[in-house]
Amino acid sequence: MENENLSNIYPVNSGQQREEYSAPAGAGYFDDVTSTSSSVFQIKFYKTLSVCRNISEFLEKIESTLKSLKFEEYAFTRLIHTDIENPISTMPPALAESYMNEGLYENDLTLQFALSDNGPIYYSQIEDSIENMPYITDTIRQNREIFKLSRSFGYTDFYLVPLGAANGGGRIMLAVATKSDNITLFRDYVESCKKILCLLAEAIDYIGTRKFPEFFLCRNESQKIVITPKPLIVLNTLARDDLTLVQTADKLCISIHTADKHICAAKKALGASTIHGAIYKAIKVGLIDGY
Repeated sequence: MENENLSNIYPVNSGQQREEYSAPAGAGYFDDVTSTSSSVFQIKFYKTLSVCRNISEFLEKIESTLKSLKFEEYAFTRLIHTDIENPISTMPPALAESYMNEGLYENDLTLQFALSDNGPIYYSQIEDSIENMPYITDTIRQNREIFKLSRSFGYTDFYLVPLGAANGGGRIMLAVATKSDNITLFRDYVESCKKILCLLAEAIDYIGTRKFPEFFLCRNESQKIVITPKPLIVLNTLARDDLTLVQTADKLCISIHTADKHICAAKKALGASTIHGAIYKAIKVGLIDGY
């Protein structure tokens, strides 16, 4: 496989800082995002996924969330080097089979883009760059075959959201697709819900790898958080009943000193600096339910 210069392949976005997303306008799922602090908003979002009891519910919730955002076609995958781990996708199995059986993933420059520290991009931007390359190599030919394969199944564009993996190794990528001939309309709509798509990708990875590691993580990856039951009881009481630490200690019939010790243990185990942060992370990883 040739070593392509990715800065030439991806002149649009390569090497740029990840952009700051603006609040979504009328995306329909988080209408109060502009009036809620980011931390409270994130808790609200993670609660949606953290209460799922099994992987089937988790995948159904991802699909219903994306459908509520009007994205019927999507794929989410964790990328370990160039290996694709348990992709979640509504795209035709025949497309994935052709992609894998023909070995197209081995030279897929879109995967190389996602594995680098790049921000979101439209698939059509990558396609245009490759189609306009002044030279032809085996890698370029194979990537043009990938574009033809996608189009043979009716796809006209994708919006790709690559991010660093929250747990384990590698990176992740969420892709939403369109079959519409009106690419401008697709892009305009994506612009209105960029932040939501980024938050959803992060939530799928963060909660999925911790709550359902057997599905999301390979054998060499670790997700274990060591925390004893009593600190979790304190966190759960704080979150469920919206109490102060003093009120929580009184309700659990323990001293404020003991309650504080449990909170310190919880913050240390979860890597949080505040009670609010510990509750947030415990919800995210599925250690306590959202209320």
